[in-house]
Amino acid sequence: MRNGRDGVPAGLFTGKPRGCGRNDRHFVADLKQAMTSEKDPKTVAAQLCQFARTNFVAEGTDFDENSPLAQAGIDSFALVELLLFCERVIGVRVPDSHLTGNNLTSMATLANCIAELSRNNHSTA
Repeated sequence: MRNGRDGVPAGLFTGKPRGCGRNDRHFVADLKQAMTSEKDPKTVAAQLCQFARTNFVAEGTDFDENSPLAQAGIDSFALVELLLFCERVIGVRVPDSHLTGNNLTSMATLANCIAELSRNNHSTA
């Protein structure tokens, strides 16, 4: 894998699947179209899980919206990338005040937080 700035693997903090090259914009556009409502926690959880499976979760790992994030290998660096994905694709910024143990237990709890923020107009637009 090529290294980016400071020896960090290229694509690590981009929020995009590695190896897509010039199709990155199309990937993000497809995800935006697939998102039917950022106010629906189940839809948000499905999008978060798909992103995590593509970027962080080891192949063959049993992972769903109720899996503990730490058990799935989602560390603090992956969490930052996941939160950037929420801003870019889902359109909701999760404020620091909402980065609590309860909200970061699983994708389902994070999705509930994002859906609530969306309902309360905490979008990035």
